[in-house]
Amino acid sequence: MVDPDTSSVGYHAREALSALGIWEEVMKKTTIPKQPSLVGVSVAKGDAQAGIAYYPCMTETHQPGAGPAPKKKVVVAEFVPEELYTRFACTAAVVKGAKNPEEGKKFIAFLQTPEAQAIFAKWNFVDPEKQAKAE
Repeated sequence: MVDPDTSSVGYHAREALSALGIWEEVMKKTTIPKQPSLVGVSVAKGDAQAGIAYYPCMTETHQPGAGPAPKKKVVVAEFVPEELYTRFACTAAVVKGAKNPEEGKKFIAFLQTPEAQAIFAKWNFVDPEKQAKAE
C-alpha cells in the first residue's frame, strides 16, 4: 500500500487496519510504492501477495490512447468495509479567484452528465460494490 502520511488511500488503509488491530503487524511486511497504481502492478507481477489500493488501481491498466483492460493476475478478494475507515468522496469546485469561473462551473456541470458518468464507469471510478452487484 502507499504511504499513509502522503496518500489518502494509505491513510484510510491505516485506519482500517488499525481498527482491526493489525496495523503494526501488517506494516512489518509491507512495501510502500510511490503511487496507488503501483500497488496493483506489484500484485500482478507477483512482487506482493496482496495490496490495498483504489479500486481502479487494482482492476485495470491501460495504454495511452486505449481503453482500460483488466489487470492480469489480480483478483479483488474483498472490499474494505466502510465502517473501518472515514468515508470520503472526490469533489469538484471552482477555485476562488479563478480566471474563468464560468468555464469551471460548466466543467462541473459536465461531470454530472450521463456522458461523464459513462466515462467514470468505463475507467472503474464508481462504487465497486454497487457495480459488482449490477453485473
